[in-house]
Amino acid sequence: MRETTATQHISAYLIVPALFVGTTLLRFALDPLLGTQNPFTIYLALVVLVTWFCGRVWGTLTSFVGALAGDYFFVEPRYTAGVASVGMVTFGATAIALVALVGRWKAAEEAQRHMARQLRERNAQLDERAGELQAATISAERAKTAAEEANRAKNRFIAVLSHELRTPLTPILTAVTLIDRDPTRAREYVRIIRRNVELEARLIDDLLDVSRIERGKVELDKHHVQLCEVIERAIEVCRPDIDARGLQFHVDFGPRPYIVNADSARIQQAFWNLLKNAVKFTPKGGSVGVRCDLRDDHVVVDVWDTGVGIEARAVARIFEAFTQEHRQQFGGLGLGLAISKALVELHGGSIEAHSEGVNKGATLTVRLPLALSDRRRLPRAADARAPRARTAPLHVLLVEDHGDTAEMMVSLLELEGHRVQTAADVTTALETAQRSAFDLLISDLGLPDKSGFDLIRELRSRGHTLPAIAISGYGQEQDIDQSRAAGFAAHLIKPVDPERLLTALGSLMKDKADHER
Repeated sequence: MRETTATQHISAYLIVPALFVGTTLLRFALDPLLGTQNPFTIYLALVVLVTWFCGRVWGTLTSFVGALAGDYFFVEPRYTAGVASVGMVTFGATAIALVALVGRWKAAEEAQRHMARQLRERNAQLDERAGELQAATISAERAKTAAEEANRAKNRFIAVLSHELRTPLTPILTAVTLIDRDPTRAREYVRIIRRNVELEARLIDDLLDVSRIERGKVELDKHHVQLCEVIERAIEVCRPDIDARGLQFHVDFGPRPYIVNADSARIQQAFWNLLKNAVKFTPKGGSVGVRCDLRDDHVVVDVWDTGVGIEARAVARIFEAFTQEHRQQFGGLGLGLAISKALVELHGGSIEAHSEGVNKGATLTVRLPLALSDRRRLPRAADARAPRARTAPLHVLLVEDHGDTAEMMVSLLELEGHRVQTAADVTTALETAQRSAFDLLISDLGLPDKSGFDLIRELRSRGHTLPAIAISGYGQEQDIDQSRAAGFAAHLIKPVDPERLLTALGSLMKDKADHER
């Protein structure tokens, strides 16, 4: 049995005397019935009670005091302290035995309660740990499921990406073969090659655009543009596909013009994606159209079709990246609508999808705020695109280790009247630059011996100040920033559009001439 606490001791100092007095008074009350018989029995009950509630020490003390009280008050002659009698001794021995028995019983009960309490606490701990284990198991299972789904999604995406990137290569390779066999149709085959190269570049640009949009790195060059002219240019890009599928195309521009403050290239990209999507999902002989209207200081553009439609459950998520219904049937990465939505929202607009259901067509509605300026004084967007001025003949150092790319770029530059010398690595380029003076450097960044960054830094350290254009397959913002930090004035992403290259070349030379003045 556990020792009594200080609080229990204090309580015993009050309780035991009170119980003792009460027991003695009770014995006096029973005296007319008992007389001198059983003078100690009631005190045995007191010993048991005190031992149970106050402990063995108090029970033993009560045994001695009870023996004395019983002998003094209730054994003849009363009120005299006589010699210990047989009854007194018997009471004392019995009381001590009861103290021991009750104490052991109380200790056993307390030990049992203690063990029961420990068992409950242990069970509670086990239940808590079991709950934690179950939660951890569920979390692990969810993580495993998510990881497996992510891995499946990655594999699906890689498979789709591989398919989409390979698809344009088939007509390109076929057209190249046919040019050798039938040179009379070379112009037609070249158009096919150009169209598919542009498609390949667009797929790569879409991937980069998604990354830029997610990181908030899209920069807009906004100015006042006539939206209908932007849409018309998007229609021109989609026209070959519209004609090839035999689609009926309808245009209703309503009360044009609609002047909006926008980046014309980016907003054209948004509508091009919407039109391409409508054309892709409309069977041959179906209809696709564009209609515009004014509503509450906004221009509302509906791009509609009579195609496969959208299931109700899919309407809410068709603008998510890499999401596309009927992907295996129609192909694509599922990026176009996500990019369009992001670009429209960057212009302060909104885009929504509507469909009556499967095979009932779909309508994608774009709302863009109108510009507040006087519309009639604004320049037409088409007029703002001045033709590229031809640059005076230059001496160009071209550093490119891919033979076909170097050959094509040399041909392009020489057709423009420039004189070109080539190098396939950094060492040769430095030696060539040491022997001759050049007006411009065009360099790939990935070279066999070192990088284009090493080349431009070494040229600058040697005192060469010629303008430089970097060309690379890497086109993230950090890649462009790294090129400019190294010393390149422009960074073009492969595949390099010839017009962009010539435009960048002319811009650099104009900046150089202005600086020298």
